[in-house]
Amino acid sequence: MPKKFGLQYSSFLYPDRDEGIYSHVAQVALEAERLGFDSLMLADHFYSAIGPPQEPYMETWTLLGALAATTNHIRLGSLVTANLFRNPALVAKMGASVDVISGGRLIMGIGSGNLKQEYDMYGVPFGTNADRLGRLEEAVQIIHKMWTEDTSQFEGKYYQINDAICSPKPVQQPRPPILIGGDGEKVTLRLAAQYGDMCNIHGDPATIRHKLDVLEAHCNKLGRDPDEIVKSRHSFMIIGENEAEVEVKVERYLTETSLERSAISRFDIGTAAQMQQLCGELFEAGLDYLIVNFRRDWGVEPLQLFAEQVMPGFD
Repeated sequence: MPKKFGLQYSSFLYPDRDEGIYSHVAQVALEAERLGFDSLMLADHFYSAIGPPQEPYMETWTLLGALAATTNHIRLGSLVTANLFRNPALVAKMGASVDVISGGRLIMGIGSGNLKQEYDMYGVPFGTNADRLGRLEEAVQIIHKMWTEDTSQFEGKYYQINDAICSPKPVQQPRPPILIGGDGEKVTLRLAAQYGDMCNIHGDPATIRHKLDVLEAHCNKLGRDPDEIVKSRHSFMIIGENEAEVEVKVERYLTETSLERSAISRFDIGTAAQMQQLCGELFEAGLDYLIVNFRRDWGVEPLQLFAEQVMPGFD
């Protein structure tokens, strides 16, 4: 399976504030497309999780629709849609529309959600971990049914649909790929093994090997070939031409976010050469797809550096 790279985007605070947001996002999307990134993925939150809550933050599915019309061939998706934010039948309808607008480029990322504060802020019930995972499993089944059946029925513990119609259907056949995001070994990776075309996990190479072993064990129990699942990893990255530039970017990030240095201990931080070595180790650990997020390093410079000095080693 060829190795691929995606970009996640989650920073919307620009010097010209709200009125210039989309022009900046579109510039990044088009540059990522030009540079050869396979996908542009959007984090799904009600507000910024990396700065003051008052910072601008664009709604994910509205923005995906706009990007579907602006871009030409880069794949688009959510990393990941927070299932409880929207009824899954509505998500199926929205996803089909984005796939149609984009000419068949949607990746349907979905997960159970984990930031209780934003649920409380918007009055969305958070529930228990078991409830969220149960809802996620039902949601994935509903999305699959609505994308592949003329009319769909589903009677679950959490969700019900009755003769639900999704027309137009997605362009992709038999449907857009479904990406299950999350590291939980007992349930989330089992859901990825059972329903996912892609999974998304986190961690260093040793952790990745372990998680993929767990995924394979779930696949074996279900009678599924684990090679059918595209295995991806998401990470926050601070990259520079040299170590001095990297340290400047680290200090700027910590100052802008008022975070302690320990808060970025799990970021991928280093020069382009160091990041290329890390990517090689991650691919060797069993991954097929690496998705990077440059957080508050706005503009196209970090994309260009990564695409020009890291990605060519894995053509």
